[in-house]
Amino acid sequence: MPKNPKQQLYDSIFAGSLGRGFYTVDTMQAQHGDPPYPFVHIGEVIGNDIRDNKDVIRGAFGITAHVWALANDRGAFTDMVYQLENVIRYQRQMDGFTVKNISLNSNELHDDSTSTLLWHGTISAEFETI
Repeated sequence: MPKNPKQQLYDSIFAGSLGRGFYTVDTMQAQHGDPPYPFVHIGEVIGNDIRDNKDVIRGAFGITAHVWALANDRGAFTDMVYQLENVIRYQRQMDGFTVKNISLNSNELHDDSTSTLLWHGTISAEFETI
């Protein structure tokens, strides 16, 4: 039985982040202490079924990735965000379907919610099955 389409998309982007050499986590809860900066958190995945007719259901999916880095290394941070955008952007063949990226938005903000000044990048992408 194939994996849930949302999980396949998540796994593909997570593996792509690891493949770029990024320290990548699936939760922001400290499992083994705080992750080292910079790091990527592959976060929320949202699915939306679209019924074409009684037998065909297409889907749309959204995923959000977060990039965290120390504020004194903006160059490395922006390069990391750019590389992760490229991981997310391409079309994927999954088990039983193909997904295409239809939109991608990103923000890069200072974060002073901890005692250390950070950069926090968010990348929100939407996909549809084709």
